[in-house]
Amino acid sequence: MSLGVAPDHEELATTLRAWASSLEGPAAVRAAEDDADATFATAWAAVNEMGAASIGVPESAGGGGGSWLEQAVALEACAHALVPGPLLGPAVAGRLLAALDELPEAATKIPTGAVVSLALDGLAWDLPAASHLLVADSDSDADADAEAAPVLLVPVEAVTPTGTVPLDLSRRWGRVRVDREAAGVVVLPGVDGVTLRRTAVTLAAAEAAGVARWCLATATSYAQVREQFGRPIGAFQAVKHLCAEMLETAEAVTAAAWDAAGALDGDADQWAFAADVAEVTCFDGAVEVAKSCIQVLGGIGFTHEHDAHLYLRRALARRRTQPTDDLIGALVAAEEAGDRLSPEEALATCVLLLIAGNETTTNLIGNAVAALADHGLLAEVATNPAL
Repeated sequence: MSLGVAPDHEELATTLRAWASSLEGPAAVRAAEDDADATFATAWAAVNEMGAASIGVPESAGGGGGSWLEQAVALEACAHALVPGPLLGPAVAGRLLAALDELPEAATKIPTGAVVSLALDGLAWDLPAASHLLVADSDSDADADAEAAPVLLVPVEAVTPTGTVPLDLSRRWGRVRVDREAAGVVVLPGVDGVTLRRTAVTLAAAEAAGVARWCLATATSYAQVREQFGRPIGAFQAVKHLCAEMLETAEAVTAAAWDAAGALDGDADQWAFAADVAEVTCFDGAVEVAKSCIQVLGGIGFTHEHDAHLYLRRALARRRTQPTDDLIGALVAAEEAGDRLSPEEALATCVLLLIAGNETTTNLIGNAVAALADHGLLAEVATNPAL
């Protein structure tokens, strides 16, 4: 089932899944695999024409006039088909801009079809394609807490970017530094970093549900047709239990995402609680389902030619862009930024990876090992009693 449970939501999800599949997202992702500046312009043009990123924006503001639960249904459907490029970022920005009583003059001059995305913790979403970013002004006088800081609307000309080909090959990210004194930088009245992050979590949870659903469907379909010892592998108890656990986790992810999206238009306290639940449920859950999908697929799931790793990458990257103490998240962040980890982070991460197994890629582990070598700590790993 999709994230939407009402008949009209199910119909919307079915229609959008068919449309999103026609965009052939995985093929577009593979074609741009080595392009750090890929904008996925063809996919964005289709998304813009369909209005998939602005379903929840009022018609008076140029949107579809639907609910934000309907917007979440659209995001889930697009994630199920791995639609690449700008989508989640513009949807989050659209929500925040549409909630303003009056748009700043700079916002009214943004051309139709331009990509307005956001930056969290200095990491800009959709950087190569964006014309503007929403950024929490952590250097303001409002508070030492960056989340309580006001949010700025920043033209990309006012940022110093560092783009990379990220872990998630279907999106492009980059580290940015903002020149707050540059022309065109304005404060969005009544919007703070808490609201920015909570909105991002709410809508990203819908994408996590789409990823989990694709992985569940792919694994269970394969388990019905792949035979071993003269029987479909789904007949074996170990595979049955793994698929059942995937279903349970995917249902939890979908339910938490639905609750957060449904609360977005309602009571602020209820939305805050639902978003917190989604944050601790959806992103880890999507990663686990994606990993289990590859396990059910067996050898073919580990190949570059299968799409399973693209969904695992999306899930891992989405988890990494939400607040977390996960050491693997720190490792991914350092690798994407081209930085070295601190000695403590590097040592702890290598220990974790060596004990628990590798869920990232070889170059990420290499970053941690290089950091240990820089600090002369490789011997500590070799002599660590836990290993």
